[in-house]
Amino acid sequence: MDYSIFKALNFNMSGIEAALICYDVMCQWSIYMKDRVASSRHLKIPDSLELRLGISPFHIHGHWDTCLARYSPSFIEGGQQIDGKTIEMLWAPLNEISRSTRGMATSHRREVIDDHMNDSNWKKLVDLGEHPLKGTASELTVPIKVNAVSKHYHRALSGAMLSSAAFDSIDRLAGTDSTSVWAEEEEYARREHASDVTVMDIYDIRMEKREFDHST
Repeated sequence: MDYSIFKALNFNMSGIEAALICYDVMCQWSIYMKDRVASSRHLKIPDSLELRLGISPFHIHGHWDTCLARYSPSFIEGGQQIDGKTIEMLWAPLNEISRSTRGMATSHRREVIDDHMNDSNWKKLVDLGEHPLKGTASELTVPIKVNAVSKHYHRALSGAMLSSAAFDSIDRLAGTDSTSVWAEEEEYARREHASDVTVMDIYDIRMEKREFDHST
């Protein structure tokens, strides 16, 4: 895992300032990540590249509660609403060719799989389209281009509208002092997240336990 990630991060990365990496067990893998890279002769972290570490939403809900705030792409700047499972989504259609490739020689099997992957990429390329972003809580209409093959677009659009409405409601009810403090905490978390994931705990839900009198 170390080799594949850091070799990829050192290929054609000129001008890229930050990279978001989603891994199913990021909370464990990242603990000694920098130590492993520093002790290796073959691995390196590109200079001035900020690593933003996350866990895909599909897996993060099976982790400890603290992982949600620290590693969810929803709380990472630039992460937005992604599922982090683009590669795995391609496995299902590729499984259909398993009966054909099972009896092939290694080189022949690789060529067939490459052909199917290239076909998948070509269909994505020619299926690009334009969709307007309408109906936000603030009644804004912003024309943007998105990939028409994204099955999650309309769901994300609906979720953005609900989130925007909820945010506007909280913003109206909260006092100026509270929103100022929250803005400062958010800015600090964004700035320090790359070096200390615990700063993201401000997004965690804090619940106080109540003691009940069982004698009544």
